[in-house]
Amino acid sequence: MLIESLLNVEQHAQATSVSVLTRYDQRTVTVVVQDDGVGLPISGIQRAGLHSMHALMYRTSELGGRLEVFNNASSGVAVRLVLPLLAQDIV
Repeated sequence: MLIESLLNVEQHAQATSVSVLTRYDQRTVTVVVQDDGVGLPISGIQRAGLHSMHALMYRTSELGGRLEVFNNASSGVAVRLVLPLLAQDIV
């Protein structure tokens, strides 16, 4: 997810900066990739050609996690991945 998100920033965002935040607790790990680029089109990630994001969402759900992609309030896009840390938490 991290590599794909950074590739998307490089190829599409026209961003001047990107940040990566990683957090974890006893049950989950969260990774947030945020850029200051042009943001998502009005159609969001439903636009044709965003196959990699759809594949990431599918794979994340297979692992019992969730992947959210959204426009930031000011500019750019944020991608947040939350995955369970314990095998018994995977549904």
